[in-house]
Amino acid sequence: MSGPAGERRPEPAILVFSTNTISDPGIDLAGSSHMAYPTSVKVLALPCSSGVDPRWVLRAIEAGFAGVFIAADGTDCAYL
Repeated sequence: MSGPAGERRPEPAILVFSTNTISDPGIDLAGSSHMAYPTSVKVLALPCSSGVDPRWVLRAIEAGFAGVFIAADGTDCAYL
């Protein structure tokens, strides 16, 4: 990402809560297809999106993440 006069600005840090059965396979497929995402994206694997504690989202923002993405299972969550 470039700023004024071509100076390079750091990519915003994004935290991804990724579920083992739904979104992790998608991330793996992107990697095997040689698709890339910025190194500022950090992925945490979870068994189910229903286990994401809202305090974790607040803590991530407090720690400097620009955003949080929760890849939800929807009704396919085996732990609901």
